[in-house]
Amino acid sequence: MATSSIEHNFVVSSPESVKMFADSLDDAFRESEERKASGYTLPDINLVTDQKEIDAIFTRYFEGKKLLAKKQHRF
Repeated sequence: MATSSIEHNFVVSSPESVKMFADSLDDAFRESEERKASGYTLPDINLVTDQKEIDAIFTRYFEGKKLLAKKQHRF
């Protein structure tokens, strides 16, 4: 689950690390505010529950990966 990595404790051991961490938080907040101001919205996401549709999505995904792998190994 994506949130599991957020739940881990971490130790900041030096003043430089504290500054880097605080700067990262500030940057993330500033970026989120800039996105809001620009009118950015997340794309609509549809929940797929039909097994045939899920199978078709995965088939297309893995076929694409196979084609990409073949193209990368041409000499």
